[in-house]
Amino acid sequence: MNVGIMTWFQYHNYGTALQVVALSRKINDFGHNACVVNYTTNASPIIKNNESLANRVVRKSFQRLKNHLNYEYHENRRELRFDQFYDYYLEFTDKCETLGDFELLNGSLDAFVCGSDQIWSPPNFNPRYFLDFVYDENRMIAYAPSVGILDVENENIRSRISENISRFKYISTREKAGSDLLSKLTGQTIETVLDPTLLLTQNEWHAYESDYDTGNKPYLLAYMLGKREEYWKIIKEIADNLELELYIIPFREKDIKRKGCIKNPIGPGDFLKLLCNADYICTDSFHGTVFSINYNKPFTVFERFKRNDNLNQNSRIYNILGMLELEEHLYQNRKDNYRITIDYSEANNKLESARSHSLSFLGKSLASVQNYSEQAHLPRNLFFNNKLCCGCGACKVSCPTGAIQIALDADGFYVASVDHEKCISCGKCSMVCPYLNIGDIPKIEEGNLFSYKDREDAVLMRSSSGGAAFKMATTLLDKGYSVVGCAYNKNEHFAEHIIVTPDTKDKLKLLQGSKYMQSKFYDCMKLIGNSNEPIVVFGTPCQIAGVKNIIGKRNDVFLVDLVCHGVPTYGSYKKYLQYLSISKGLEIGNDFETIFRFKPSGWRRRYIYNGNSEKYIIQHQSKDPYFLMFEHGFCYSKGCYECPWRNKSASDIRLGDYWGDKFAYDITGVSMVCAFTEKGRHFISQIEGMVVENIRDYTMCQQMSNFPRPVFWEELVYELNSGFRDIEDILKEYVIPYEKRRKLGKMYSNVVKMLHRK
Repeated sequence: MNVGIMTWFQYHNYGTALQVVALSRKINDFGHNACVVNYTTNASPIIKNNESLANRVVRKSFQRLKNHLNYEYHENRRELRFDQFYDYYLEFTDKCETLGDFELLNGSLDAFVCGSDQIWSPPNFNPRYFLDFVYDENRMIAYAPSVGILDVENENIRSRISENISRFKYISTREKAGSDLLSKLTGQTIETVLDPTLLLTQNEWHAYESDYDTGNKPYLLAYMLGKREEYWKIIKEIADNLELELYIIPFREKDIKRKGCIKNPIGPGDFLKLLCNADYICTDSFHGTVFSINYNKPFTVFERFKRNDNLNQNSRIYNILGMLELEEHLYQNRKDNYRITIDYSEANNKLESARSHSLSFLGKSLASVQNYSEQAHLPRNLFFNNKLCCGCGACKVSCPTGAIQIALDADGFYVASVDHEKCISCGKCSMVCPYLNIGDIPKIEEGNLFSYKDREDAVLMRSSSGGAAFKMATTLLDKGYSVVGCAYNKNEHFAEHIIVTPDTKDKLKLLQGSKYMQSKFYDCMKLIGNSNEPIVVFGTPCQIAGVKNIIGKRNDVFLVDLVCHGVPTYGSYKKYLQYLSISKGLEIGNDFETIFRFKPSGWRRRYIYNGNSEKYIIQHQSKDPYFLMFEHGFCYSKGCYECPWRNKSASDIRLGDYWGDKFAYDITGVSMVCAFTEKGRHFISQIEGMVVENIRDYTMCQQMSNFPRPVFWEELVYELNSGFRDIEDILKEYVIPYEKRRKLGKMYSNVVKMLHRK
């Protein structure tokens, strides 16, 4: 059985490296093939921010000062030794970046195990580590993930954790405190098992030790992660009292200057060798403590965190010491003179019993999943993947039985749904889904960049940037192409894609300007798929990728995607219309329209126009509720936070605003044009006014990666789609605190720039 391990490994610290190797080893020992899911992230959860601006400034300034004084130690040769250790002992999946990448693992892996380390720590909440991408809950096992803290203060994170944990049938944590906390949240009985490093015996770990030369002198090994400087004086006293050389494995830059610091790069195998040969160990590390016990070494463990710290993670050390009745080795509990011999017989018996229990849990869980997976047969359709749906309609067009419909859901997004009575599990929908079938497409760095500015003021005033889209569309219309693009429907007040033919080119002006909302695209998808006429399609990257999967390669079809940050729930626009009607006195009739980039008032300083010829208002982006909601990106479609096209494109050409310093003083707009195919490059070469630029301008000023979906997303989206609160009230709770932070950040950046100029 192929088993995927979902855990941390990107942090090159010894405990992280050794726990993943240990878990992989034991899964393999049970007769399975373990591989680590290749995923790295440093993103923190986005939470509601109710902290005052003054408190935040003081806290952040103090934090920056502490971090400046306590930089972590990095050395390239050390990092290389970690990579070599991983390469030798672990197998990895292909790199996973977005949820779509993860969901593809359902087809290649039979079981999934999340754990160990603090992957379930609330301050680091990430749903990937709760296996949210696994379709079938019967294939999920949680082995020894650590919560790390004693309570979950944030109610949104608490809710998300509870929701994710409820999916597990086979669940355990590393500490009793964590098991008790999660049992309280979910009502489930949760096992407490050993950290994977304790599943291996002392003799088994010897096989992973390097041949590092620790010398002939007896020594005390110190491995300290915390910032509590007072401990170092105590460690030196212990070493002097025991007449031992002091060896220090550096964790912070200032450790390098300490007497006894090891200057050679220490990899995981070297770490094990140093522990194995040590005569005494001092540590505040959980895994330093674990290996001291496993190697039966005399040791003292220090509390890394202060007890009154709400985020202190000392519980994991308390747990292992308490379980093995070794609490006296906690520095705060020491009553002896740091004796150098310990009778480990009782602790070893307890450890062996806990090891047997933990291995039994892991083995039985894997066996149960194997028995299930040999009999289970899941339907082949998008039912399990609709969380990433962009509503493009490719699946609907490809379905031979008409089992798929696209409609606005309760969250205010166009998504696909499957009628299981009609579905024949042919899998055609999955093959055309832009999230599941990305293919080998160019990265941004492989494109050719151009700038463009139209010569006609009338074109510039109706265009969001420099008028490149309009110029391309008119050029192709003159060549007999039809144009598919997004227009604002004034009758029903939503965005939709329409087709402009050479006979109706006067409608082209409806496509000008950005719409900043999800377009109803799926009606056009069928027309595009069935058309044999030359056509150019403008759309978001996900819509264009869907079109490409439907039509394949056609020389008479141009695909043009647009730089896209995301699409907000339609509920936010409905709330916005209510605000315009009630607060601003505008009549939302058939002649009403919203122009999100009202160029006569500026390009870089964006203004939003609402109204009709008789009454209208124009607001700066910083005062406009809808634009503020959009700009902070807290209520985008779920798929927008997992977009595969930030750094690549399925199109021939991508268009956007030419932000950055190059055109900083332009007031009417410049287009950024990026060509990815020979067809796209050839077409651009025929347009007068295209200027060759450096592709680095794109990577420097456009969004190249996703940010996480806020933990309050469900709450916010519900508020925007219900009738209880107005958009201004919702804005104050969820967005304004972040807007104040952003303005403060800009002020800080401007001051820094001024100081540098001087």
